[in-house]
Amino acid sequence: MEWETSKQFDLGLDLLLFNNSLEIVADYFRKDIDNMLMQEPLPTTLGFPMFPYSNVGSMRNTGWEFGITYRKAWSDFNFTASANISTYKNEVTWVMAMQSMGMHLIM
Repeated sequence: MEWETSKQFDLGLDLLLFNNSLEIVADYFRKDIDNMLMQEPLPTTLGFPMFPYSNVGSMRNTGWEFGITYRKAWSDFNFTASANISTYKNEVTWVMAMQSMGMHLIM
């Protein structure tokens, strides 16, 4: 068993236009997780109070986020409107087939 590890990459762009009245934000991220830890299921007849942990797989998270904000001020009145949209994808990139007390489990 090994510690769960992760590597992450983030890239972002922030733009302020028209005397800071318009803000545009775009972000991309990718995170790879290796040696994910999970408790391996064992029959309760073995008498273990807790299931042992095992390294069971790897996964990748990727996503985009876009945002836009408009700001305007008139004398004592301030107006702000914002919108954003994002995507998020989880992908299992590797899964271990576990042998547990004669049972073959695919996670």
